[in-house]
Formats: sequence, structure tokens, C-alpha cells
Amino acid sequence: MLIKEIAKACGAVPSSIQGLYEEIGRNYRGFTVPAINIRGLTYDVAKTMLRKAQEMNVGALIFEIVRSEIGYTKQRPLEYATTILAAAVKEGLEGPVFIQGDHFQLVRKSYLSDSDAETEYVKGLITEAIDAEFYNIDEEQYIYSTRKKGLGPLKKRWWDLPLEVRRPIMKELESKLEVIIARVRSFILTILSYIFS
Repeated sequence: MLIKEIAKACGAVPSSIQGLYEEIGRNYRGFTVPAINIRGLTYDVAKTMLRKAQEMNVGALIFEIVRSEIGYTKQRPLEYATTILAAAVKEGLEGPVFIQGDHFQLVRKSYLSDSDAETEYVKGLITEAIDAEFYNIDEEQYIYSTRKKGLGPLKKRWWDLPLEVRRPIMKELESKLEVIIARVRSFILTILSYIFS
């Protein structure tokens, strides 16, 4: 915690990128912000990225870590944020530091096996990241990966089935899909109410 407070005192401040994105959307079409996932040697890599970004007048960078990376790199949000901020101080950065929890999604297989446990895990991870001053959390991957797994390889075979075969399957799937959508909607609303309360 001391390193994070020193970083803020030196002007390297954990920040949300939302305002920048809104400004880009209004006035700077085609502007992008590179996002960097650091899986090892975090301090050294972050120092190098920040130094080069300043030398090249890059502007904003996002340092992000994906849910799965937290597991296999053994970098919890507090360690990751603190290390990035220490690198920012070392490189003399003054201004916002964008740190993002990326793809903090529900893992489809885990969710289908035990939705309550999986939901609680992701809620805990988001809480941990917010406490570490990650002000950017991205969780849309669940919807994408679910759609991709559900439609990708089976789409052609599905539409080739006769309608009389598809109709009863569709009826059964509709009720299950309503439950999944309700759970995802409930999860998202819970997270939003937690963040904005």
C-alpha cells in the first residue's frame, strides 16, 4: 500500500479510462489506446513500456491482466497494480495510470456446473481488483465465448435439421436460455449496483 500512496504523491494516479474513451468517441475518431498484458517481469516490462511510450509521445496505455493470467502468473490485483505504479514512479510518469481487469468473466463450464460459486468468485475478484484500484473492469467475454461455443461448430448442422426435429429442441432450449439470461442479467445488475453504491 505504501508504494501506491507514494505513486499518487508523485503524480502517478490510478484512473478510469472511461472519460478518455468518451472524449475520443466525440472528437478523435480512429484514436486507439494500446493495452498491454504483462505476464512476467512486470516491473521491468512496465518500466520499458512507459519509457518508450513517453519517448514516442504515445499518450495513454492500459496495463491489463486477464482472469486466467492472475491464476497462472500468480499476480493478484494488488501486486499487479502496485508493481505498475512503482514502474510509473521510476519512469517519472505524472498523470493517469490505467489498470484494467480484463475478461473477468464467468467461466462457462464452471458457471453451468455451479452458478452460485462461479458468480461469487467473479464478484470477489472484481471486489479485489477495485480495492487494488483497478478502475477499469471488462467482463463481456462470457457472452462472446458462450455464443461462439454455442453457435460456431454446430450452426451448419443445426440449420440442416428438419424443422419438425428443431422445433421441440428449440422449445426446450428457450426455457433454459431464459434461465441463463436471467442469471447473467442478475449478475450484471448485482455488479453494477455494487460498483455504483
